[in-house]
Amino acid sequence: MCIRDRYNVLSLKISTNGSLLDDYRLYLLKKFDEVQVSLDAHDKEIYMKIRGGDFDKVIKNIKTMVDNGIKVVLSFVLMRSNIKYLEKFFILGKELKVYGLSFGFFIPTGEGRKILNEVLSYKEIEDVSRKIKRLSEIYKMKVYNSLPEKIENKPYICPAGNYKFSILPNGAIVPCIYFKDIRIDSKGKLKN
Repeated sequence: MCIRDRYNVLSLKISTNGSLLDDYRLYLLKKFDEVQVSLDAHDKEIYMKIRGGDFDKVIKNIKTMVDNGIKVVLSFVLMRSNIKYLEKFFILGKELKVYGLSFGFFIPTGEGRKILNEVLSYKEIEDVSRKIKRLSEIYKMKVYNSLPEKIENKPYICPAGNYKFSILPNGAIVPCIYFKDIRIDSKGKLKN
């Protein structure tokens, strides 16, 4: 039984770093409504600083996915070291003819705890959110933006377990990659 059927999922999306692509993976990716590729940069130099890996290979794989009709969404985690390149990221997305761009804020977990200076302030988040909105209108790009334009002591509504979940490499389904100890059973209920 397909995840889409088992959990009554209306839209099935997957996130990847885009570094491994072969004919079989391409075949599998075509089954998703969207494929989000974590890029976080517009060029090789910034990519190496933030993510490491082979930027050129990832770009080649993105082009292959787009050429095969896959709706690719480029993901950009906003950090102090990359926010000045927002417009260049929009230009790259336009050049690659991707379906859209996704923006989220940096959450310092795991190795990210070593670079707390990359976390944006509330003011920076508000400014960046407005800039993303303006750039999306200029470049006419579909944008997924989880950042508020104005922070007014409102709680952030996390999508984990509500309309998003993660599948770990071992096959376990969890509401969020940051909460690996909480599982989702076959009926869609949370369990410890």
